[in-house]
Amino acid sequence: MTGWRLAWTLGPVSASVHLENLAQCMLFGSPTCIQDAAAVTLDEAVTQRCVSFRTPFCR
Repeated sequence: MTGWRLAWTLGPVSASVHLENLAQCMLFGSPTCIQDAAAVTLDEAVTQRCVSFRTPFCR
C-alpha cells in the first residue's frame, strides 16, 4: 500500500544484497492477496456510494 517506509539494518555484508532485493519487492510491488483485498474494498466502496446516490430517488 502507499506510504513512506524507512529502515536500517546491521548485519553481514553478504546479507545486504538479499535485504536490498527484499526491500525493492516490498516497496515497489504488492502481493496478489493485498491487490485482491484492495480491489474488493474499492468495489464495495463504489457500490455503497452508488447506492447512497440512488436512494433519494427511489420511492
